[in-house]
Amino acid sequence: MNRSGLGGAAASVIAAVPVSGQVKVTAEAAGHYHRPVLDHLWPDGWEVLELNPAHVAQQRSRTGPTPGQD
Repeated sequence: MNRSGLGGAAASVIAAVPVSGQVKVTAEAAGHYHRPVLDHLWPDGWEVLELNPAHVAQQRSRTGPTPGQD
């Protein structure tokens, strides 16, 4: 996803979530590919989290693959 894609995604969420809603943006650390997500200027009050790849893999092994990711 590029910067304009991130801006579009943020705009879609802003349009769908009430003003009092809480938003968390998560990105799994994957080489340098997650940096644009973490460095994006998100709206005030949004929580941005960087996920450890080992923890994500461990969670996936417990819950199984995401639908469509066979």
